Amino acid sequence: MKKSLVLFALATISLASCSSSGGTQGGSQAASSDESAKAKQAFSALRLASEEGLKSDSFGMVLSKGKANAAFAAGEGEEKKEYGLRVEPCAFDLRMAGLNATSFNEMKVSLLGKTSSAKQGSRAYLSGDELFTGAIAKDGLPLTADAYLQDSVFYLNLYDMAVLRRGVNEIIKSEIDPDFEGFPARGHYAFSAEQIEEAEKELPLGTSLREAPQKIEKELLSAYASSSESFSFASDAQGSRITFSTTSWDSLETIVNAFDLPADLGKEDIDSLFADAKKNATLTRCVFDFEYSASHWDALSYDLCLTFKDGAGNDTFTPIGEWTAVGRLDFSYGADAMPVSLSEKDITRYQNELAWPNFNASEEAGE
Repeated sequence: MKKSLVLFALATISLASCSSSGGTQGGSQAASSDESAKAKQAFSALRLASEEGLKSDSFGMVLSKGKANAAFAAGEGEEKKEYGLRVEPCAFDLRMAGLNATSFNEMKVSLLGKTSSAKQGSRAYLSGDELFTGAIAKDGLPLTADAYLQDSVFYLNLYDMAVLRRGVNEIIKSEIDPDFEGFPARGHYAFSAEQIEEAEKELPLGTSLREAPQKIEKELLSAYASSSESFSFASDAQGSRITFSTTSWDSLETIVNAFDLPADLGKEDIDSLFADAKKNATLTRCVFDFEYSASHWDALSYDLCLTFKDGAGNDTFTPIGEWTAVGRLDFSYGADAMPVSLSEKDITRYQNELAWPNFNASEEAGE
């Protein structure tokens, strides 16, 4: 099986990083004028809610109870063995302040790997033939990292993911940059005056964020026109909801093609990925829920499932069985989204200066 299919599956699962049922699945059907008017009104309300919420100077999102599962076979012939990967929970708490700032020094960001509902952070569990046993297998491999931006300095805390950090450092040294000293458990990076000047050309960040809802509304209208049967709408006293739900690769492909994709991702690439997907996997479930009120966007829920067919390929690494991802992103604004700051005492633990690998090292060495 082509490696692009593996990448496609990973990208689909990562796209989501509790859903109501959607409309009828299958081929595209023309929506009635009443249905089209309802969709247009819902997309407009979603845009207005997003714009209103982003008037605040701070914004945050929390994922606390995400889950992901994948399985694959590795090896060749009779030597091929099956393995599983489960990440539970998938968790992070991202907060940004200074959306209306014109000075980079006024920008503050915190990304925490632990939340109130996931006090241990994200954990990865491996299963399969000839895997090691012990505390890591039983309790999971920590995937928790913290990052901060304050006073024009970036701080990175990888202390809780020591095993993975050491593994990544070794891979970089052996495969990318032999002179790389490795990421420390905790470190800092001070932005240069030139970097700050370049970053300030994009400020205030809130301006571009508030322009995004208009683009989203336009693309959702285009997607609805292409595959109206995949959308459903609901409202109650608590707020409103737009649901996209499909089990059809054709419907999902139509939606993807309706969006304004990055310039480096051409239609031929999309066609190739979907051709592989249709040949080798079934789209068992694909549901996205957008929840919003009149004043802001509340949450995005996702529930994805790909089921790979038997004999999908003969690669030494082959996805098998069901690959799933489920979770809910909750959004916050204003005082509820203020970043966590490091104290002066905390900062003394980040004395090591962060160095970055030279990804062109092998080319420069003439390899």
